Amino acid sequence: MIRKIFENPQKYRDILISKDLIHGDRNDFSGKSFICVSLTSFCPVGGSFCFFKSGPAFRKSSREDSITKEGIEKFIEFSNTINLGYLLVSGGGEPMLEKHAVLKIIEEVESERIVFVTSANWAKKKYTAEIYLENIKKSMANRKPKS
Repeated sequence: MIRKIFENPQKYRDILISKDLIHGDRNDFSGKSFICVSLTSFCPVGGSFCFFKSGPAFRKSSREDSITKEGIEKFIEFSNTINLGYLLVSGGGEPMLEKHAVLKIIEEVESERIVFVTSANWAKKKYTAEIYLENIKKSMANRKPKS
C-alpha cells in the first residue's frame, strides 16, 4: 500500500491537505522551519574521509561550485518568510570560503539558531582568522533578531 503513494504523490498530498490536521486557531500555528544550505561544493582540505568528494584531490573548483549573489539574495528572502528556527550552513564544501554570503546570512537571516559546519581551514593563519572573526562579530551586532 505504501508504495502506491509514490506512484501518485499529488493525490495523497491533496487528501492530506483536505483533512483538518491542525486543531485550534490556524493563525496561532507557529511551527518552526529547518533549512540546511550549501554555499559551495568545493573544499580546499579534500580529506580522504570526505563523502562529498569536494576537495582538490577529487576535482578542480569552478565558478559553478559557489552560490551567486542573486542566489544568496533569494535564499535570504525565502528564509525570512518561513518562520525559520534553525539554519545549518554545511554540506558539500567549505562554506567559510563564501565570506560575503556567510556575513550576509549572519546579518540578515531571521533565525533563532544559525550553525556553520566548517573544516576551519580558513583559520590556518591567526591574522586572517582574527579578521574573519571580527567581521562575524560585526555582522552579529547588526542582526535585528538576536541569535
